[in-house]
Amino acid sequence: MKADLNLDQVLRLARVLKPATAPAWHGAGHLLHLHVMGDRLTITAANLELTAQVHLPGGLSDGNVAVVPQELIAALKAVAPTGRGRNRARVSVHADLDRLHLDGPAASVTVDAQDSAPPDPSGLGDEELGIVQVPAGTWLAALRATLPAAGTNQTLPRLCTLHLHRDRGACLLAEATDRYRIHRVRIGQPDPAPVDLHLPADQTSIAAKILTAAAHPADPLQLTATADRVTWRTATTMLAVSTIPDGLPDLEHFFERAAEADLHFSIDAGAMAQACTRADAVAERSQPVRLQVTPTSRTLTVTVDGAHGAPPRLALDLPIGDVRGPAATLALNPTLAIELFTAAGDGSAQVGVHTNRYAPISVQAEGFHGLIPIRTTDDRTTDNHQGEPAQG
Repeated sequence: MKADLNLDQVLRLARVLKPATAPAWHGAGHLLHLHVMGDRLTITAANLELTAQVHLPGGLSDGNVAVVPQELIAALKAVAPTGRGRNRARVSVHADLDRLHLDGPAASVTVDAQDSAPPDPSGLGDEELGIVQVPAGTWLAALRATLPAAGTNQTLPRLCTLHLHRDRGACLLAEATDRYRIHRVRIGQPDPAPVDLHLPADQTSIAAKILTAAAHPADPLQLTATADRVTWRTATTMLAVSTIPDGLPDLEHFFERAAEADLHFSIDAGAMAQACTRADAVAERSQPVRLQVTPTSRTLTVTVDGAHGAPPRLALDLPIGDVRGPAATLALNPTLAIELFTAAGDGSAQVGVHTNRYAPISVQAEGFHGLIPIRTTDDRTTDNHQGEPAQG
């Protein structure tokens, strides 16, 4: 096997593919597989829930080799030049029976090759159902907006998922919740093909990082599904994420309840995310950020209270528009608020608040709808969908 590659590109890919390799206790070993056929080199990584393949130009001689990811990364760093021109540097790789040789501008390094056959993705195309075709950047933006809301507590595996399904208008929805907030993104155009799939959030996040490194945002991406996996394909990348049988329950009634809010206004989502970030920087640990909505002046004031009756540590006034409803004071968990308004994007977002019910605050922007819990002025909180007190 022999190939001539862009050094910076293959190093970047080795780093993002490393988490997708199988753990050492798995039969496939903790390995990256490099395979050359014709003028193309393919790097493959796989574990029990994710198979990733990335294609690079530069193949010179057919063959394959398997290496430990960290050893390959260390070798690529050792042969890389320093200073300017690193992103244009080339590395020559060639393998014999038990060695992978790397020749770069700064050095020549040899890495032990492992005896392991690459994962066989030949069955990934069997009886696939087309889900959606969008630019890779659109899919990645949807994942960035949704995955922060996914659960991370593995004792509650149903919450550690990304749910793909269709709304009543047949548009594809990506949805996640950790009991305390819900993020939902609408993707692509309506399609009658039924979809109801649950993906592990951690493996989906790894796949998103690989796609970010391997594909251009404008590259066409096709999502297809079989009974046990969802496959993402571009011209240079294939990512197959296994589905899980049990995932999120139907969350539609939370969005229906949010539509009954009695205070509505619009606000610049990017400015609100920045204000919450500034507030979080000065707030004490677990201290909520207070919001004062004043319809008469069309102003929302973001405040961090001072200690023991002292003046506020921070008070930022933001303009709001399209105000309908009474004045209100509420409090948000700053971390959840930052992630919510960041997911809503840089444009205008529509906010809905219940001033007389303990329901989540609703934030809608183009293609996005999110809910997070609030505290009212008497410090009671909204409830999550399991009937337990939500975080403030």
